[in-house]
Amino acid sequence: MISGFVTTLAEGAPNPASHTLKYGVMDSAWFSNHHLMSLASAAVALVVLVIAAAKMKPRPEQGAAGYVTRGFFGGAIETLLVYLRDESVRPLLKGATDRYIGFLWSAFFFILVGNIFGLIPTGAIISMITQDNHHAHWFGGTFTGNLSFTAGLATVAGVMFLFSGLRENGIKYFAHFWVVPLKGQPVYLWPLLFVVGLLILGLEVVGTFLIKPFALCVRLFANMVAGHLVLGSILAMAMVAAKASNWFGAGASFLGAVALSFMELFVAFLQAYIFMFLCAIFISMGAAHHDDHAEGHGDAHAH
Repeated sequence: MISGFVTTLAEGAPNPASHTLKYGVMDSAWFSNHHLMSLASAAVALVVLVIAAAKMKPRPEQGAAGYVTRGFFGGAIETLLVYLRDESVRPLLKGATDRYIGFLWSAFFFILVGNIFGLIPTGAIISMITQDNHHAHWFGGTFTGNLSFTAGLATVAGVMFLFSGLRENGIKYFAHFWVVPLKGQPVYLWPLLFVVGLLILGLEVVGTFLIKPFALCVRLFANMVAGHLVLGSILAMAMVAAKASNWFGAGASFLGAVALSFMELFVAFLQAYIFMFLCAIFISMGAAHHDDHAEGHGDAHAH
């Protein structure tokens, strides 16, 4: 079965990984469909939020009714925004929530729209309409399944971690990386404590500016690629069964792919939420006052 599956792929059945691969737009060597889809995702997210903001804009001349969000679309977006702010971010950032919620909302909707775009078989639709397989992949694909793009998102998040720490604490922000107190300790222990402090300082810096962004990058990339590979493989198996006139197997595989697509839609929301939520956690860690941070380290060491 495996050999037949591979043979059929070689004869022209769709590559299960095709929806996650990048293709040069107009055969460009540097501008790919992932670049195009990232721009399209940003544009759609911006339009959605602008329209929702217009629906939520107060109209005092209409009295009390003017302060009610108009329409199902505006109400749905407002509910989502309020939930993300009040239930997910505010418990972490507290009074600093309004200073960073714009960035967190933007990251959530940008990734969400990109994930949803990745679920739409635009390449297959364009191919069926134009009967042109060469240009079918110019528009479509999952840019959040491209490690370069998730690395870019993680880099922007890392800059925000640094910015939020400096904004909230000034230059004292860098003091929270030093967690080994020298004051009150015997002088003869200072050299040892200093060496230990330098080691922990290195770990803290690497964790904040390398490991945390790396985790954001790989988590989003791996989850989006894995889901599309499984979905693409099931669809390819359906086509293999169809070419073999095994219509029962083809139908079962197709229905399985449809069911998995609904799960992937849930994953699209979940991964956007996880990225935003982890960013909120890391921002809160950097924005926390040095004394609070040191106290937390002290409690951890005591336990």
